[in-house]
Amino acid sequence: MKLQLLSISILFLLLFSCKKDDTPSSAPTKEYFLFAKVDGASVQFEGDFFCLYTLLPFGGVSITATNAQATEMFTITISENLAVGNFSFETTTTGAVLGQYVKDNQNFTTMETNTGTLTITAFDADKKVLSGKFNFVAKDLNSSQTVVVTEGEFVCRGVN
Repeated sequence: MKLQLLSISILFLLLFSCKKDDTPSSAPTKEYFLFAKVDGASVQFEGDFFCLYTLLPFGGVSITATNAQATEMFTITISENLAVGNFSFETTTTGAVLGQYVKDNQNFTTMETNTGTLTITAFDADKKVLSGKFNFVAKDLNSSQTVVVTEGEFVCRGVN
């Protein structure tokens, strides 16, 4: 009887003591990442070398995320002073915010005005960490094909 009770107790503990993992399978698992949906399909780059930002000499920033084979890439460039806040993907007399998505030799860019938004949520110059969210519509430079980029989010490491 004691053996049966012990077996039932162990089974009960095994079944009900494990914590359920509520993290979605598409959630980033690394410290540095860029995640987005391109035409509804998830795209994710993770790791210190696959999501980087570079401060530009005139006060802007270039954010680049790529896969290990360099066949798929995002680039977001802000040509005005980097600050926490909201930006539109557009070119104005005071600067530009441009988005680019490259895949399999197709180059999609945000050359049109007001094709999306970029929000810089945090910038820590000392720790060299930049984070934000974005969405945009981009057009292939060689055709009229477009892609819709949604749910974009990044935390990137600075190189300078």
